[in-house]
Amino acid sequence: MKKARGLSTICISLFAAQAALAQDIPTGCFSRVYDAQHLAAHPAQVVEAMWLNIYQEPEGGAEPSFWIGALLASQGHTGRDGYGGQIFSESGYCQDAAHCFVYCDGGGFALTRAEGDVIEITTSHMRVVSGSDCAADEGQATTLAEVPGEPTIYRLFRSEDHICARNE
Repeated sequence: MKKARGLSTICISLFAAQAALAQDIPTGCFSRVYDAQHLAAHPAQVVEAMWLNIYQEPEGGAEPSFWIGALLASQGHTGRDGYGGQIFSESGYCQDAAHCFVYCDGGGFALTRAEGDVIEITTSHMRVVSGSDCAADEGQATTLAEVPGEPTIYRLFRSEDHICARNE
């Protein structure tokens, strides 16, 4: 009985924490540039730099929207596929912190940490493209997951808005 109560308490705590996070999706620009030492220590990493802008649409939609861009690394599957050094991007919307989706069935990410000026997003599949959104068939496309189907975490830091704006 004590084990069941303990598990119930843990489950309730996790759901409460997720609900609190879902109510407060941070908006603004978050970015990170990974240095050579970090990339060498993580040879499967597919991103050299990332920019994530989470914002409310001017029309006042209930769900936050996002734009994500990544300078792809010359390693991991993006290096193997010849995409290293290119900027790929996508956009989408967040139903809540656990469900941020790329338009046109492009996968998505979960906001798994939001503390102060730091966020972490986790994805097992999130398509990014070299052309316009939803145009994977017109241009090149890849996923930001290091191993497609397995979770990849990206830690990003709050940045000035112009950092994201110059890359959109």
